[in-house]
Amino acid sequence: MTQTSFDPRQFLRGWLPHILLLGLVVGCLVLVAYTLAPLGDPILLAISLAALTSPLVFEPSDRLLCRMLPKMNELLRRQIAGIIATIILVLILITPLLALILTTVGGVQQAIDVIIGIGTRNAEKMTPLFLSIEQQTDSLLQLYPSLPFEGAQIRQWLEGFLTEASDLGTTFLSFMFRGTSSLIAHLALALFILPSCYAQGGLAARFILSYTPLSDEQSKAIADRHHSVVKRLLSDTLLFALCRGVLLGGLAWLFVGIPLVPVVAVATFLSLVPAVGTTMVWLPLVIILWTTNQYLAASIMTVCSLGGSWGLSYVRSHVGQRIDEASGVWLSFLLFMGLAAGLLTFGMKGFVIGPMLVVAVILVFAHLLPFYGLGKQDGIESDNNKPTTPPA
Repeated sequence: MTQTSFDPRQFLRGWLPHILLLGLVVGCLVLVAYTLAPLGDPILLAISLAALTSPLVFEPSDRLLCRMLPKMNELLRRQIAGIIATIILVLILITPLLALILTTVGGVQQAIDVIIGIGTRNAEKMTPLFLSIEQQTDSLLQLYPSLPFEGAQIRQWLEGFLTEASDLGTTFLSFMFRGTSSLIAHLALALFILPSCYAQGGLAARFILSYTPLSDEQSKAIADRHHSVVKRLLSDTLLFALCRGVLLGGLAWLFVGIPLVPVVAVATFLSLVPAVGTTMVWLPLVIILWTTNQYLAASIMTVCSLGGSWGLSYVRSHVGQRIDEASGVWLSFLLFMGLAAGLLTFGMKGFVIGPMLVVAVILVFAHLLPFYGLGKQDGIESDNNKPTTPPA
């Protein structure tokens, strides 16, 4: 029996062209990654914004344009819908700032003067806002001394933020030429990228999924689950946290007389903490009322806090189950962990990037890992008969 000798020249002739081609592909990817590395945070922020808000602002805009202009080219329609969705999102983002100005400076005319001062970079017109924010923060720290900030720090951060926002052109050019880590510059660049993420995000996801061994039914299940998880995340978890914050902030303003907006902000964030979040807000207020012999006010506030929290929890449980029953109580815990980890890793941008990572984790564990027998996929059986070769 003869043994065929190994010919290295034949091996190299067969594999060397493929190795060179793959080397070119890897080299191009490395160069692109190296070039885009300074823009990593803005790009990740834009992708996160698109992933979290697309079902709520982009898709309704796209459906509306499709009904109004059925003959419009799909790509053009999606680009226009992306621009409209970005404008809506910007209006949503600036609404809390406008509410903060209106409720802080004490009147409509004063609020208009502050807004004009921000637009004209007039420090004198903005000073009343900064002083009021610092005073309200100091009064909040008297109730919650363990909060990790001071009134002067909040004022300094807000002053720098509004100054950069009012001089966006200089801030953006500074970022482009010096690579600064300005939050305003990152947010502005993310908003420039966002319309394209809206328009191309769904198409890119379908393209990627088409090259996976998942069936069409499984791919559709992933898209549907993404929609339901995002809607539950925003409407069930974040919206009800805001409702709890408004409830506790209103009670604090009514019974203790402390400013409304700071308590609402703190209570909204702490309401994301499972089980004890709201207690960390109303219990110190009740103790203050009790130690100052305001027993009736302390009792009423306790009843209102517990009753309001129970009522919101009851409504939330029913609304959440109708939106996405499978996520269960874990979504709130994962959201809080995502927010905390996102803030530690990315700073203020973590408020968006952290929840996006939560959504990605839920989709991976609920739909991708079960394909390989790790867990059970929700209502979808694995289709192992689908060919694993890419479509032509």
